[in-house]
Amino acid sequence: MDVRDAGSISSGVKQAVASLGGLDMLVVAAGITRDKLLLRMSEEDLSEVMQVNAIGPMLACKAALGTMVRQRSGSIVLVSSMSVKYGVIGQCNYTASKGALEAFARSMAREYADRNIRVNVVAPGATDTDMMANVSTEARTAMLAGIPLKRLGTAEEMASAIIHTAENTYMSGATIPVAGGI
Repeated sequence: MDVRDAGSISSGVKQAVASLGGLDMLVVAAGITRDKLLLRMSEEDLSEVMQVNAIGPMLACKAALGTMVRQRSGSIVLVSSMSVKYGVIGQCNYTASKGALEAFARSMAREYADRNIRVNVVAPGATDTDMMANVSTEARTAMLAGIPLKRLGTAEEMASAIIHTAENTYMSGATIPVAGGI
């Protein structure tokens, strides 16, 4: 599914519902970066990051809501970033996109609580993924120095946090940091 395309999102959700017979959980983990100082960012750098990281996930939630409202239950987990809490030089667009997602989740959690639909956010810290491949050795060293556990998280650890968050039936509107003690 292409999170930049509302039709693709809608089609993907419809296929999942048809195949599974319902929709108990939606996890949206879309994210790209276009890192540079704000003065050097093009309008495209700003809009593309917002489209993929914020608008696409919002459209995915909208596409899933019809089924969840009819079922009167569902759990949505959006993946944000610890950069929202701390800010990162060269990532104004990325941080803003993930911050928008967190605000969206809090409002959506309140809007659909009476339908037993929970909406939460998992905010990973530095994680050993493809997005880290472009981080310089010196930047990685500095990053690790600021993490109390002194290591990057793994994709498996993030997945475990997402599943726990999705399955918790009394949590809604929360942002859960998964960041090695930060």
